[in-house]
Amino acid sequence: MAREYIPAIATQSVGRAAHHKLEEKLLLCSQYGFKAVEIFFEDLEGVARSLPESYQVQPEGSSFADSSHWQEQLIAAASYTHDLCGQVQLHVLCLQPFMNYEGLRDRTRHQARIREIHFWILIAKQLHTDLIQVPSSLLSASECTGDRKTIVADLRELANIGLQQSPVIRFSYEALSFGTHINLWEDAWDIVQEVDRSNFGTCLDTFNLAGRAYADPAAPSGLNPNAEQIIRKSINRLRTHLDPAKVFYVEACDGQRLDTPLVAGHPFYNPDQPARMSWSRNSRLFPLEEGGYLPVCEILQAICDAGYKGYVSFEFFSHTANLPGPTVPSDLAKRAKLSWDRLEEKMGWNKTELLPRQSTAEEERPDIRLAHHDVARYLPQITA
Repeated sequence: MAREYIPAIATQSVGRAAHHKLEEKLLLCSQYGFKAVEIFFEDLEGVARSLPESYQVQPEGSSFADSSHWQEQLIAAASYTHDLCGQVQLHVLCLQPFMNYEGLRDRTRHQARIREIHFWILIAKQLHTDLIQVPSSLLSASECTGDRKTIVADLRELANIGLQQSPVIRFSYEALSFGTHINLWEDAWDIVQEVDRSNFGTCLDTFNLAGRAYADPAAPSGLNPNAEQIIRKSINRLRTHLDPAKVFYVEACDGQRLDTPLVAGHPFYNPDQPARMSWSRNSRLFPLEEGGYLPVCEILQAICDAGYKGYVSFEFFSHTANLPGPTVPSDLAKRAKLSWDRLEEKMGWNKTELLPRQSTAEEERPDIRLAHHDVARYLPQITA
């Protein structure tokens, strides 16, 4: 029997592209038991800069009118990435993040983003995924409006473009805890209902959900006022309001309780961004790791109670993932594997599988034959 809850992971979760190659990261994700990946766009950019000679970049204007050399490189990188994922038995869950799209006050910029989404759709097709994630905008209020009609119209335009594709391209809208106007899952959910297109749904992220309704990293307690009451009501609404068919996938991560408030003087403080953004980018934890304090399992249980089954992806950001050390990807992949095993056990997921769960990453390794790719040189480095 197939798993009801399928482990997935975002590619930047095991090391950022500035220091760590996607080839190695995909191998690690597979070997540590993950079945699907969210492809982070920066990883495609990294691949595009170092494509194997066997993946020839087409001339400018080949894939579409006026395509640039860099766009053709990215298209070739997406094809290469799909092949790599196939070699290590990974499904591409989605391409992300299509950032800062909705509500642009400058409608010339909006039209540029519409042209850009057509390019992203080409990339998604090369990756053989039908899903693009759209996080709520982080732009300043002077750049993006909170007007609901504009936001809904912009996102409906995106969905309509996706409906014209064959196969249809879906979009998963996520409320970031530090979004400028949309930062609660309830608001994102209402927008999904208003957009009212079959290919437009939501991504529910335990970190972003609790990071807005429950946590405040700038407060001495790490909590909002009345945090327990607010999060309980929000969790109850998950049970009563969700249509699981519109939850395209779920992301799970915890947040670290900081020793001191994230204000001026804190190592992660950045005067140019909200405290929640700095916290999110530096201090996420995998579920059930020591130091986390968000009600991750309670949120997941409510989503499951609403009827959701499918991919549960670890979208992890941390200052540790930004480090250049050679063991960073394997260390993070191992942490993710341990976290998934604990989470699966605690949640009681996948208890009806006919085959017993394999208990170690070594046992779960697929038969990988990649001698004809540069990625093969990473094989000796990977240990359980």
